[in-house]
Amino acid sequence: MGHERDSPGKLNTYLSVVIFFAASLALGDYGIRFYVSILQVGVPHQVIAGFTEPITTKLVPAITVVFIHQRYSVSLNYLQSRPYWFAFIGGISLGVFERALYIVVKGASISPGFVVAPGMHALNAVLIAGVIFRSADSLKGFRFFGQLLAASVLAMAIHVFWNTLGVVLIHHAFA
Repeated sequence: MGHERDSPGKLNTYLSVVIFFAASLALGDYGIRFYVSILQVGVPHQVIAGFTEPITTKLVPAITVVFIHQRYSVSLNYLQSRPYWFAFIGGISLGVFERALYIVVKGASISPGFVVAPGMHALNAVLIAGVIFRSADSLKGFRFFGQLLAASVLAMAIHVFWNTLGVVLIHHAFA
């Protein structure tokens, strides 16, 4: 009986994770354009994206999901009981939506690197959003912020590597 009653909370959790992570692409894209126009340095946009996207497309949506849950009294039990699963779902939904937009908007073709990219987003989401979802009821303290900082720096390193060398290595491996 209790399981049926909690079903809307579970559905709301899945929906909020998928919607906010997929929607964060707009924030990520415009964030990169903003930084490139403000900085106006000779740094390739892929490097700037590697530093900004983990924050705009993983940290911001994860905090938004937790805030919405708290604001509308949706139980945090689902997020906290499977934080890395929900982070993975968010990252995969972001990656698949991004790939779909590349196909529809830019006419991109599907290549091995194109297929692997959602996995990189999922890994970065597990690193950053997993820490946030795990600690959803108490997003404070030195330990939490230290873990979040470490996860964010690692996610940035992974994203910069992927945007610069990873894509090239995958292309050469399957060429």
